Amino acid sequence: MSYMQLEKPEFGDLLDLLSQKFKAKIVNQYFEIQPQFGKGYFWTEKLPSGITVLVSDTCLQETLVIDRPESEDYYFTLQFH
Repeated sequence: MSYMQLEKPEFGDLLDLLSQKFKAKIVNQYFEIQPQFGKGYFWTEKLPSGITVLVSDTCLQETLVIDRPESEDYYFTLQFH
């Protein structure tokens, strides 16, 4: 199991952390998972409203836990299976 901590709800920062974890290069706010870690991709975009979104479709070799300490900032997650 891998553990990561995200201090603030900013998906651009999370994309950077994830790319380091998976030893991937970000190109146009997008990277693909290398086969030794699983398969899939992560992609982020800042919308005109100022909201940053993270989109991913992944199947990882090991469980990944991302912890975000409690704060006053809003944070929403939509998941589709």
